[in-house]
Amino acid sequence: MGDTNINSKEMEQKITLQELRDFALSDSDETRPVVIELDVDFPQVEVKRGFLGRLRPKRVLELSPRAQEKVKEIETAAREKIPKVITHKVKWLSAAHALMARVTPEELRVLVTMKEIRGVRLRKE
Repeated sequence: MGDTNINSKEMEQKITLQELRDFALSDSDETRPVVIELDVDFPQVEVKRGFLGRLRPKRVLELSPRAQEKVKEIETAAREKIPKVITHKVKWLSAAHALMARVTPEELRVLVTMKEIRGVRLRKE
């Protein structure tokens, strides 16, 4: 399925929940629901102080053309690679630069090695 040789530091950075890391290292045939976050920059939000000092969004600052191009490159690569790894249905969340899927431990180990992936989180069903 791919190179599953990952170091523990890389796994800890991309999978912060110990339970999910333990699952990734297991030989289980089960799947877990996860959210997979792409490693892209998000637009900055300018805020202002509102009523009672609460912060309120004022406007969203656009990414630079180069940053937008990089986001597109990462999304394109991920859309090409991830369906080759995950055998279950993948639901893309384009605005969030993420996707949801059910993954096996082996699939999770492969995902963690991909440079396009920022992190993987357990999803509640």
